Amino acid sequence: MEILQIAKGRLKVTLNAEELSEYQIDPDGMDSDEEGTAKGFEELLAVVSAKTDQQFSEGKTYVQIYPARDGGCELFFIHIDTDAKPEKALVPLKDPSGYLCIFEQRQEAARFMALLKARKLNGTVYLQPQTDRYLVFVSLRGEEHLLLEEFGRRVDPKTALYLKEHCASVSF
Repeated sequence: MEILQIAKGRLKVTLNAEELSEYQIDPDGMDSDEEGTAKGFEELLAVVSAKTDQQFSEGKTYVQIYPARDGGCELFFIHIDTDAKPEKALVPLKDPSGYLCIFEQRQEAARFMALLKARKLNGTVYLQPQTDRYLVFVSLRGEEHLLLEEFGRRVDPKTALYLKEHCASVSF
């Protein structure tokens, strides 16, 4: 079993075929209400909780499961503590902000940049070396833009500084 903490409340757990059998987890039958599957999942959560600082007793936990070619699987846990206070946005809506859009392929990023230029918006494309993803950062002066809301998310404008330092700039 390999456990990777992605962020607070977010974990990736990789199981091989033997571990799937041990916990009685069937990636293809996760929608069923089998008692063995539920019990195996409870055992798995107890082990994951013991190996990490993540507690699953309070709140809600969402699980995504993806079968692997080797007979194992990858499980992604997103735990939301319902008693926790909601975090405040880093950037008030009145402040200048930016949008970050992520694309898996160069062609997708190029098409998006052409779409931005047609709407008289400027963006910068970066290649993130760790993931080989194309990140498009668009800075705006307070206004919201439906196109950017659809393809990306609102981020702190200081994100551009991080991208310049840690990613390679790409031009089309």
